[in-house]
Amino acid sequence: MGHYLSEPRTDKQIDKGASDGTDLALRYCAASMQGWRRTMEDTCYVNASLPQGEAVFCVFDGHGGREIAAFCRMEFERTFTALEAYQARNYEQALRDCFVRLDELLTTIEGQNQVVEISNQIQQEMRESDQAQFSGGDASDETLRKIPQNVGTTACVILVTKTDIFCANAGDSRAVLAQGVQSFDLSDDHKPENEDELIRIEGAGGTVEDGRINGKLSLSRAIGDMAYKQNPSLSVDRQAITCVPDVTRRARSPEDSYILIACDGIWECGSSHEIVELVNELVEQRTNEQ
Repeated sequence: MGHYLSEPRTDKQIDKGASDGTDLALRYCAASMQGWRRTMEDTCYVNASLPQGEAVFCVFDGHGGREIAAFCRMEFERTFTALEAYQARNYEQALRDCFVRLDELLTTIEGQNQVVEISNQIQQEMRESDQAQFSGGDASDETLRKIPQNVGTTACVILVTKTDIFCANAGDSRAVLAQGVQSFDLSDDHKPENEDELIRIEGAGGTVEDGRINGKLSLSRAIGDMAYKQNPSLSVDRQAITCVPDVTRRARSPEDSYILIACDGIWECGSSHEIVELVNELVEQRTNEQ
């Protein structure tokens, strides 16, 4: 069975809510489904009422395990709102600084201990659900050293203010803005074969084989994956895999309908426009049924 189940888990975890007050006037829905994987490696984080009145929506698509995705979910708000750039409302810089800071935290003893605790919780969940067999006991010091090296997560973050939509993306998750039947990508997918990504990867001593870095990872930006960030002569944005996101800014418009943020598996099923068309059809169907 390896990394996959004999049949997919299709039960869905759904969270709905809305922003406080009238400045943002947002409603949201977050949904997740495990599918064929032995464990759920992805997670999301939502806070529609940040301290300065903003709303943030995050999708963390984990690979190699859920540990780093879960770590980012737990630490994102505290890390983001503590930044000087956030407090100065320099949101583009704050988003970049937050991604880098989360990555840096994984190199600290405190961060590594937190990741190991998350890993132990995941193993306990798997034992209880009979998905796999694990030996008892907590993770060893060797596991503590290895988890941040071998596990990572993409991060696609939407920050909404009273006037603007910011998108910070590292990896191949995607955010798409819908305006009626029109769709607008707010992020670019970071794939190893992309020209700019390939130049950086090869400059850091890596290779791309069959669309994968060193024949392994099929994405080129992520938080975690420390094994690909070991060149001491290069800055954080020049490593084979970098955590530094692309950040876009777009003025809010009365024409805005909704924003979709999803892992790469959704976008592999259809283009941004096709997925928006599907969502519109489902919304119309639901509206007609009510």
